[in-house]
Amino acid sequence: LTGVAHAFTSWSREMFLIACIFMFLHWLGDALDGALARYRSMSSKTGFYMDHMLDAVTVSSIFVGLYLSSYTHTAWPLIFALLYLVLEINVMAQAILLGSFKISASILGPAEAQFLLIAGNIAAYLLAPMGILFWDIGSIFGVSVLSLAFIYSFIQTITRTMKLDRTS
Repeated sequence: LTGVAHAFTSWSREMFLIACIFMFLHWLGDALDGALARYRSMSSKTGFYMDHMLDAVTVSSIFVGLYLSSYTHTAWPLIFALLYLVLEINVMAQAILLGSFKISASILGPAEAQFLLIAGNIAAYLLAPMGILFWDIGSIFGVSVLSLAFIYSFIQTITRTMKLDRTS
């Protein structure tokens, strides 16, 4: 729904605020489902799979929606979505190869990223009357951050797997 709201910002910039509500609801549900499952000792492989697949669909739809809106004039939101998916694949490959599952980079994890998206929507809403296309700038910044995170993680993973290959 966040992605749909983004796409409809072309009709009304107030849809950025609606997107904030949907993003907050997504954060709330995403944060509570795993915590509740662990509390009830009901964690499952299916829940893990669904959580990460739905996160990938959510992020993709958010940035495709931004791309479809009239508040971006570049493909940077799509590049961000693709890079996010590459990072998601990287995390899953690390989990399989190294037995470690780390989805945050430094102090920035999924929850913090969702709040940054909410702040970005508010900025886009406020800056739109001035003709500033916040999500073009925001997506370029996001792509830069994700690129650095990927390069760091890629080098780290290659180094670790090469050491494992030498010992086996």
